[in-house]
Amino acid sequence: WVEAQNAVTFGYLERIPFRAKVKDRLTKVWNYARYSAPVKEGNEWYFTKNDGLQNQSVMYRQSSLDGSPEVFLDPNTFSTDGTVALAGWSFSNDSKHFAYAVTKSGSDWRDIFVMDVKTKSLLTDKVEWAKFTGISWQGNGFYYSRYDAPREESKALVASNEYHKVYYHQIGTPQTSDRLVYEDATHPKRNFGVEVTEDERFLFLTGFEGGAKGNPLYYRDLRQGDTEFKPIVAGYEFKFIPITNVDGKILV
Repeated sequence: WVEAQNAVTFGYLERIPFRAKVKDRLTKVWNYARYSAPVKEGNEWYFTKNDGLQNQSVMYRQSSLDGSPEVFLDPNTFSTDGTVALAGWSFSNDSKHFAYAVTKSGSDWRDIFVMDVKTKSLLTDKVEWAKFTGISWQGNGFYYSRYDAPREESKALVASNEYHKVYYHQIGTPQTSDRLVYEDATHPKRNFGVEVTEDERFLFLTGFEGGAKGNPLYYRDLRQGDTEFKPIVAGYEFKFIPITNVDGKILV
């Protein structure tokens, strides 16, 4: 069906007489170097740069704002045709590890890998079947969201996704050892994500539901050893975003 649809679509587009001129003009307009703002992690500064027509921006680092940059991660090496893309990343709070998510062919599924920041070497860690997820570090590991692996991998792109779950992955352990942090067995269509404050005191849980304009917000005080999430807001009427905490007071 997709092949037949493409035949109809491109059969029409290729007959447009000025199509090549539009493409040439856009190529020239887009062909310029683009940079992100730098961010500091540990003692290094990180930024992304696209030379102009690269499929994906390359991540660089340098020891000072006027230092010489080196390539830290080049997503263009993930595949030869540019169909494997960088889809998110996060540094550990001690800046020793770097977790990044990869997506293939525009899919929402994510594989998460971990690098040693100092050596840029890839660790053995690999998280599969993550989806609609962030990467939030606490201690020697990170939280992420995923679905159970499809019963048939060939149907991963078409099967219905239900029962989104939050897990914690500890560096150096297999994914089968990941700890389940949260699930909602009564609402299969809801999605959940978590975020840790920079001081690693509070763990926030946010829920999402199709059609709802807002989100519930829950928290655990990790310093107090909370094992259950406590509600700040339980409904889906308004959107609530935690920012940080100051002396134990949560700013939302």
